[in-house]
Amino acid sequence: ALSRLKLTEVYGKSCIDVKNIRKWCREFAAGCTEIHDEGRSERPSISDKTAAKVEQILHENQQINLNDLYILVPEVSPSTIHRVLSEKLQYHVCTRWFLRMLTEDHKQDITHPPYSLDLAPSDYHLFPKLKEHLAGMHFSNDNKVKDEVQCFLNDMVVNLSSTSSSIT
Repeated sequence: ALSRLKLTEVYGKSCIDVKNIRKWCREFAAGCTEIHDEGRSERPSISDKTAAKVEQILHENQQINLNDLYILVPEVSPSTIHRVLSEKLQYHVCTRWFLRMLTEDHKQDITHPPYSLDLAPSDYHLFPKLKEHLAGMHFSNDNKVKDEVQCFLNDMVVNLSSTSSSIT
């Protein structure tokens, strides 16, 4: 009580409460001379492993809701999942809410051409034939796929040139 009176004389209304005065008196009586907080373990409150797991689940199923996440990641508390979504992954707005907020003024019709502009009309003939040629084949690496496609294209060129020479 004497300590409280002395502190109130010096600091007035901004003096700390009795509970904290008692705590610090016990600390100093036990030999503590440091008034700053001790260092913490620096362990993150949300592990990268937890964040990665939640993110992977979201990428696999973008229509998932929080209740399903709680079930799929039972080892993590619901509050931690919420913090992962908002702090780590920066997901602050639910897609359903966002779509409800959109009005007709926000939406715009975009007309698309009847065909892809980056494909030539000959490509419409080429790709189905290539797909048919590659059906059922298995490749151990990308280079083998490239080699097979190159062989197919070379055969196509030979076939086209022989067809065109027989026509003329």
